[in-house]
Amino acid sequence: MKQNEQEEKNLYFYLGLGYTGLLLTGLGAVRFIAVYLDPIGQSFSLFGFLMLSAYIRYTERKLEVGKKARLLSKTAFILIFLLLAVWLNF
Repeated sequence: MKQNEQEEKNLYFYLGLGYTGLLLTGLGAVRFIAVYLDPIGQSFSLFGFLMLSAYIRYTERKLEVGKKARLLSKTAFILIFLLLAVWLNF
């Protein structure tokens, strides 16, 4: 296996971990908002989630992840997040 192939696999693995962490953080925030209805906690959760997603986008650009891979990962993340968020709230 070439060095570049190994680096690319590592890149996608860690991007997957980052999106999984973002997904779990977002679902935790949705669950927190649904259970406690605390306005301060809601704002902390919302801003924390937005900051974390901005960091992941920045990291993707710095690591020069392909546009197709970014689009595919974001689309999958949004679909999974929406489905799980609706399922957890009902």
